[in-house]
Amino acid sequence: MALALIGAVVFVAWRACAPEQPEHAPPLLIGTAKPGATHIDPGTVGRPDGFVEGTGWPDACSFLSDAEIQAVLPQAARIQRTRGEVRLSTMNEFDATGGPLTAPRGGCTYKFELPGLQGVVIGVAEKIDARPEVVDMNWSNLVSHRNDVPGALGAENCAAGITGQPMTCRKGQLAYDVSFDLLQAFSTTALRGRKLHVRHGGRSTAFDLDNDRSALGRFQSTVVEPELAKTINAKIVKA
Repeated sequence: MALALIGAVVFVAWRACAPEQPEHAPPLLIGTAKPGATHIDPGTVGRPDGFVEGTGWPDACSFLSDAEIQAVLPQAARIQRTRGEVRLSTMNEFDATGGPLTAPRGGCTYKFELPGLQGVVIGVAEKIDARPEVVDMNWSNLVSHRNDVPGALGAENCAAGITGQPMTCRKGQLAYDVSFDLLQAFSTTALRGRKLHVRHGGRSTAFDLDNDRSALGRFQSTVVEPELAKTINAKIVKA
């Protein structure tokens, strides 16, 4: 009897100290754009070639607030931002004249967690900050012959993201890329049968992470990236 009691106590203690087994990740929830009241100011054109000086380009890390990300991805947590510069080797790259241009705050990587996933990334990269006619003359080169998104998501144009390419939009003086990437994230919990379950618009979808990752890529570019672009476009000040 005493040995049985000791064994029960040891078992309870082991259960208290043993690491918990990973639980199945809950469905990933997808919401809709809810732009905040802040504005994105493209700055003042000051170069003869029609561009804003690189130091005057807006801060890409201010394009999306935590609340705006969570409106589209309600479960996003521990959001971190890393700035990156944008370099144009020469203005001839955009059919204009002038010297090199560096925008020290023109790029931003937003990295965060979703249930069961770490290292989820939203990327923003400004492509042009210049007079609208300069943006216009270079639009076809920027979008690599991709199709325009109907309705333009609140901008003059947005081109759909495809495999390996982000969504690209232009409004007024600004042209920029926005991308969303779950495929490079890593799982911190067990995904049911290697399937990622997503709930959007009252519907649930399961994406097979081993055999049909392209379907998840299409979902990212046709559902999530447009909501992010709507958020950004609504805030860009158009001169």
